[in-house]
Amino acid sequence: MHSLKSTLLLLLFLAASRECGAVVVLNEIMFDPDGEEATDEFLELYNDSALPVQLAGWTVSDGDGLDTLHDAGMGLLLAPRQFAVIIDPDYIEDGSTTYDGLVPSTALIVTIGTNTIGGRGLSNSDGELVTIYNASGNVVSEHRYVVGNIEGHSDERLRTTAQEDSSNWRDSEVLLGTPGFRNSVTPPERDLGLTAISFDPSAPQIGDEIELRVTIENLGLLLVDGLLTLSADSLGMGDFHELSSQAVSALAPGDSAVSRSSLRMPNTGLLSVAAALIVTDDDSTNNRLTDIVTTAELAGGLRINEIMYAPLAGRAEWIELTVSGTRPIATGNIWFADGQGIGDTTARRQLPEWLMMPGDFALIGTDSAVLFENFPVGTPLLVLGGSDITLNNLGDSLALFNIDGSIVERIDYRPQWGDNVAGVSLERVAISVDGNDGVNWGACRAAAGATPGQDNSLSLNLQNQSTSLTATPSPFTPNGDGSDDVCAFQFLTDNPGQPAVLRVFDVRGRVIRRLAATANEQGAGTVLWDGRDGDGVMASTSRYLVLLETGDDAGATARARTTVILARPR
Repeated sequence: MHSLKSTLLLLLFLAASRECGAVVVLNEIMFDPDGEEATDEFLELYNDSALPVQLAGWTVSDGDGLDTLHDAGMGLLLAPRQFAVIIDPDYIEDGSTTYDGLVPSTALIVTIGTNTIGGRGLSNSDGELVTIYNASGNVVSEHRYVVGNIEGHSDERLRTTAQEDSSNWRDSEVLLGTPGFRNSVTPPERDLGLTAISFDPSAPQIGDEIELRVTIENLGLLLVDGLLTLSADSLGMGDFHELSSQAVSALAPGDSAVSRSSLRMPNTGLLSVAAALIVTDDDSTNNRLTDIVTTAELAGGLRINEIMYAPLAGRAEWIELTVSGTRPIATGNIWFADGQGIGDTTARRQLPEWLMMPGDFALIGTDSAVLFENFPVGTPLLVLGGSDITLNNLGDSLALFNIDGSIVERIDYRPQWGDNVAGVSLERVAISVDGNDGVNWGACRAAAGATPGQDNSLSLNLQNQSTSLTATPSPFTPNGDGSDDVCAFQFLTDNPGQPAVLRVFDVRGRVIRRLAATANEQGAGTVLWDGRDGDGVMASTSRYLVLLETGDDAGATARARTTVILARPR
């Protein structure tokens, strides 16, 4: 008798210890199945312990009804590290096959004593609190799901060991969910990842000291360490040289660390940094991260090159950017601005990060409809969100701003600059000429009506000149056909940054037009002539003399001359 009592007490103790020492969690809720709702809802439990758990007497509630778990033919003993899938009895009785072949044989399948989970099944219109109770009536695990999932995508728990609150749940990434096996949103076992790179200051000057911050995070489920290497490229050519390497101490799951390094902004005005982790983990896609910092001066070479402000019906508006000069430009610290009309640039959006090389093109789309345009393969597309970014058909002001608020370029376009025809873009004639000069714009003459990601149909082929003043083309034919409609006067002086004046003389020696420009930091400049005199009247077919005058800080004047032929069709 004494021996029998001892045995019974021991068995009771073991049973109690199994439940007390075990950790069972609600792991998945399929409340809006892809198949029939009356049969295909399910719940999933997971025994995250080394002890088995007896589910006899356990219940589940959705706040409207209480259901007792029943044996579905596999018993009710949940083994250590095992999943249990709670299915509706109608799934079996009505012959549903939605999850056949998906639930692994290692999972425990159980059912309930009523026809539906909860009072009337799991609601698709209002989130419900699903609660699991043990045989003693104590809450084991619970979660209030939020409706709005894509049909057939369950709510899944991220980590079985983490808290019960909503931050530990996500919508399933796969159709039909993951009944009886690892959740699609559960992190890898071992995953050390790079999550951020930042620079301080974010818009340095050449020679400034920069603090580089790299954030490393343990995104997995186990303790993990590794090695961080930092490399840099100051030319934007992808030729990185190693700066340093440092050990990353073991991080607990969910913990992060920030690596700080000191760099100096190079003379190129551009610094591209690559951070890389050397680690043995289950996800290598987040082991490398790159970012770029540039000076505000470097952004000065970014230009607006083409504007599709009046697309055909059902097509998208867009703006084309290009890089003038010899240095690459990173777009991440540049803002695009628009407004409600001429003079308004209050609607601003930061451009996505992209490294543009000299001569490259990139397209700005004002909404996601631009994704369906037939742009040349390989042309970067920078999509800006926000309904306040629109291109007005009656004219508009477009601007590019540096991170410090200074203007890189502003274009106040007007429909009369082109043909004002739907589906035909405005093209810039010469990148080196003021973008707000209407003579520098015209209607695209390509058969497609636009040239996104390509050289403009109106582009003048301006080459670096060794002479002091040249005219391209000569002769030119300002007849509005889009071919050789304007002449570009290119000049090179010894007075960089100084204003220059060009005067156009007819064969009688009369000045018919004055044109103004400013030499850049290399002493070069370009001025366009549309063939009109100072009164806006088209000049006659003839040879014209062009005289350039520019001065220096001491008051000395330098002169150069050339000739150009204007040919008007008869």
